[in-house]
Amino acid sequence: MAGVKSALIAEKSGTSSASINYHFGSRAKLYEEVISEAKRRIDRLPELSPTSDLELPASIQLRRTLERLIDISTTKDIWYVQILIRELFQPSSRLQKLFEKEGDAQISRLLEISSQISGIPRTAPDLPYFVLCIVGPCIALLMENTYKNPTIDMKKTTAAALLDFFHSFFLAGLLAAGQNYSSDTQKLDIATITPSTRT
Repeated sequence: MAGVKSALIAEKSGTSSASINYHFGSRAKLYEEVISEAKRRIDRLPELSPTSDLELPASIQLRRTLERLIDISTTKDIWYVQILIRELFQPSSRLQKLFEKEGDAQISRLLEISSQISGIPRTAPDLPYFVLCIVGPCIALLMENTYKNPTIDMKKTTAAALLDFFHSFFLAGLLAAGQNYSSDTQKLDIATITPSTRT
């Protein structure tokens, strides 16, 4: 957004910069509205709001969620997905205010599934960081569908192969994160209850 001139935004929208500033107040306010609209579109996607999966094992819920995400990212206009992903990887006060105002059921659901698989408590501060580190490479590959990288040709990869890779990668990452979290927690507990030997 910072690299886009106001004149270009006005040209693409078929209006004037003065009209945009009058309606939104500023470029920053315009972008905040773009983020809000992106989130609304995500929330309206029926593919990402299933109710029939809730009783299934967490690993199957994860696979189905990834399957829907891959389908959306490879077959639909995903500008709004790209906007939110960019904000997630470059956190700002804009996104924080949006989540505080409207909440985020999709992220909460992913964190709940990840908690069940990894064994890391849903309320643990480390859980979102673990999930972001795992989902990051997967998102980067999905974004390749739009932002071309000369070293990767996603068109040669089938959706089924991509799903198998993502699911295996995600499961392995969550299980490893759970083991590390459990080990660190045990070390902390031992350090807490073991009397100091220092004199």
